[in-house]
Amino acid sequence: MIRVVIDTNVLASSAISPDGNEGQLLRWVRYRQLKACATSRILDEYAEVLSRKKFGFARERMTPLLDFLRAECTLIEAGQSTVQSPDPGDTKFIACALVSGASYPVTGNRRHFPASFYGAAKVLNAAELPRRLKPAQ
Repeated sequence: MIRVVIDTNVLASSAISPDGNEGQLLRWVRYRQLKACATSRILDEYAEVLSRKKFGFARERMTPLLDFLRAECTLIEAGQSTVQSPDPGDTKFIACALVSGASYPVTGNRRHFPASFYGAAKVLNAAELPRRLKPAQ
């Protein structure tokens, strides 16, 4: 199964626009066409960001999403990474992708995810993911 690491901005976008590409990514995880990988720090960040007042997401809407992610994500123990993102807060996503062997780190902010960090993995945004997966479906 194809492994992905989902950046928090992609998750927030899926909550804003569930019918968009980001929402499709979560549906692929739900229907086991993709396997999401995360660390406990990533799951904590998801919860913290989705609870921010600036988004105005209702708790009763976000709790099932977070429960789903906790249940469906393969939990990775990534430890300290020798590779650093230009944004130190994104280093945990790089470490998770490297340790999990994810094929696609998915982000809306590529500049914090230089391709040179990932070896064979390809950094994508949610709009590129469907084109990448079509041949496999």
